[in-house]
Amino acid sequence: MKINNASISAIFNRNFNKNDVAILINKGVIEQELVPLILNLITTRTRLQNLLRLYTYENSTLYLINLDQVSLLQLSFGKEVKEEDLVSGFEKVKNLAEDVFRENIMTYELAFSGIVERRIKGLPISMPSLNNPKIMGFRIISGLQDSSDDIRYKDLLEIILEPIVNNLNQTFVSVTYRDKSLNQDRISSTFKDVEDVINYLCE
Repeated sequence: MKINNASISAIFNRNFNKNDVAILINKGVIEQELVPLILNLITTRTRLQNLLRLYTYENSTLYLINLDQVSLLQLSFGKEVKEEDLVSGFEKVKNLAEDVFRENIMTYELAFSGIVERRIKGLPISMPSLNNPKIMGFRIISGLQDSSDDIRYKDLLEIILEPIVNNLNQTFVSVTYRDKSLNQDRISSTFKDVEDVINYLCE
C-alpha cells in the first residue's frame, strides 16, 4: 500500500491555552521565526489561534489544534510516508505530549490513507444507479462496546475501503487507529491488520 498522507496525534481532554504555548516556546519546540506570529495570534480573538503550526521537519509538520472541547498535538506527514516514519514520529509526539500535557492525555491516534493497486472483490463493472444500489465499499470498525457510541476520540480501529471511481482496479484505503496504549509494536501490527483486510476483501 502506498501511503499518500498520514498523521500521528496526541488527543487531550481540554483546549490548549496561552500557558501551554508559553511552555512549548520555552522548550524550544516552536520555530523561532514563528514565535512572534504565534504570540500575536494567541492574544487576538481569531479562529486562527485554534490552529498553530509549531515546527516543520524534513517530511512532516507539527501542529497544535483546538477542536470543540479537546485539542490535538499532531504531526502531519506529506506524500510517500513509510512505516518507520510513523514509528519515529509517534515517539516524538508521545514524548512531547507526556512532557507538557501528561495529565490531560485522552488517547493517541494513528491515521493514514493511500491507494492499493487491487480491486474490491465482487465489485460491479458499471457504476450503480439509484434504482439498482450495490455494495461499493467497506467500513470496518473494531473496539467499540456499543454500535450507537459516538466514535469521536474513542479508542478504536476503523478501516475504510472504497473503489476509485475512474479506475475500479484501484482501491482507496483509509485507516484510523486510536489507543491510549499506542506504541511502536502496535503501529507495526496495525499495518499487518490492514494488509490482512486488504487481502481478504480485494483481488
